[in-house]
Amino acid sequence: MRSLGLALILTLAACSAPGSVPSPSPSASTRNLDCADAIEPIATPPAGYTEVLAAVAVNANEQSEVSKGDEVYRLFAKTGLAVRAGQASTLSVTGRVAILWGNGARPWATTLKIPACPAKGGLDWLIYPGGFALDQPRCVPLIVQAGGERQAVPMPIGTTCPP
Repeated sequence: MRSLGLALILTLAACSAPGSVPSPSPSASTRNLDCADAIEPIATPPAGYTEVLAAVAVNANEQSEVSKGDEVYRLFAKTGLAVRAGQASTLSVTGRVAILWGNGARPWATTLKIPACPAKGGLDWLIYPGGFALDQPRCVPLIVQAGGERQAVPMPIGTTCPP
């Protein structure tokens, strides 16, 4: 988790002024979450996290802090992701926003496919480091698909979301 955040924060190349941010990289597309990248198995989602479609849990209740990003996405908001073991799902975002969860430097994505990862140590939830990259603070609709259902979760990234 720390290496991903540091890599993004230290990539201080040419942060553009608002309105002149380059278009998202062609590499921003669909990526697959690597189950082995979980940093910790837990029994239940962390306090303050919202469970979505019995598949993932995100901290949609607290405004994420933003830091400097890279030449494509000016800002980075680090936030964990809890994934329920055995539940496949898909996360996606639109507009000038990208997501990434898992260890190591991987290209940003607009869609993250999460396989039905196995439980670890008898615990049903897996925590992944990562977060959002974006051009300006905003309320980002994180679209979660699981079990044939779809739900948009407003994520307060550097700002609040309207009630």
